[in-house]
Amino acid sequence: MINPGGAIPADAVIGRDREIDEYWLILQRQSVGLLAPRRVGKTSICRRMLAYPPARVVPIMRNLEGLQSATEFVARLADDVDHIVGLLTRVKSRVSDILGRFGVGLDVPGVRVQLAPAQWKVLLDELLHEVNEATPENGLVVFFWDEFTLFFGDLARRGAAEEAMVLLDRLRAARQAFPRIRMVLTGSIGFEEVMEQLRRHGYANDPINDVNKQIVPLLDEVGAAKLAEVLLSLLPGTPPLTLARFIAQRSEGHPLVIQHMADRLRQSGRIDEAEVEGALQQLIADDSDPLELSHYLERLGHYLPAETLTLTRTLLDTIAVDAQGVALAKLVADLGTDREQVLAALNRLRKDQYLLREGTDHRWRFRLDVLRRWWRQERGL
Repeated sequence: MINPGGAIPADAVIGRDREIDEYWLILQRQSVGLLAPRRVGKTSICRRMLAYPPARVVPIMRNLEGLQSATEFVARLADDVDHIVGLLTRVKSRVSDILGRFGVGLDVPGVRVQLAPAQWKVLLDELLHEVNEATPENGLVVFFWDEFTLFFGDLARRGAAEEAMVLLDRLRAARQAFPRIRMVLTGSIGFEEVMEQLRRHGYANDPINDVNKQIVPLLDEVGAAKLAEVLLSLLPGTPPLTLARFIAQRSEGHPLVIQHMADRLRQSGRIDEAEVEGALQQLIADDSDPLELSHYLERLGHYLPAETLTLTRTLLDTIAVDAQGVALAKLVADLGTDREQVLAALNRLRKDQYLLREGTDHRWRFRLDVLRRWWRQERGL
């Protein structure tokens, strides 16, 4: 299916079997954090995991983007628990009892759970307790919470940092207390970004130190070529055998870029490398920003403290000019800034998946060349 930007059906997700197998293996022992920039494929991976779970695993998925409070989070959790009561036969009456104490019912069709602000902590603990107790000893319930880090970052930005801290602590306590519950926490901003915001409000805990954090990679060469080959097979004619490998190389393994390249070939009717290059340039120049690359620029102002924002932007501007990257010593010399400050900013950008560090001269370059090219254009460099 050539569907750039659209939801990919679980059975159409290509090139992710190795990662998915690894994530299920980790989930046997602990919860997982899946981090990657927008549009790299986190949600597609989660959808495939949801569609094809191992035996005795009950997966539940919820996108947290747009939720406004811990109260709303727990209310939606109650909705989701209600959806699996057929699989966890014991839990429905117990959850109904719990909600009944709050004057809330699960059995009215089309009515979502509503809570008063003071009720969410008790309900969260009791819901997860009941789910754990109702799950067979050799089974798991896995909560997939998409855009988990964005939700908590938004809470902090909206003045609800205290609420975010309490919710994070309670979720960590639940992971320790309930051995038959796992959580998959995804984010297009890093956990460290969220923690930095909360530390500015006095938060000293590390509520995700029990979570196995995984950077969702771009497709490897084999997976990218396979995806390109499948998409090319949907086009009329017989594309050159080498074109799938060329698309894999020029896309850097970015699945959405591959989709856009195939769509460009479909629209133009020309099946050649020149059209692939044209598709790449079009993605960079398109004002509608189909890859959501502007997210990289905008999030800096949202999440970085003012004292580091200027240095961070300047570093990215400097590195964007050279496709081969810039050595640490040259960055320090050119910027005339303290080496430790530069290193701290660079390492933050590495953790947040803007940059890579390579070579003995500690050369820094953009993780994605398509982002580097977009950054140069957007910043007028």
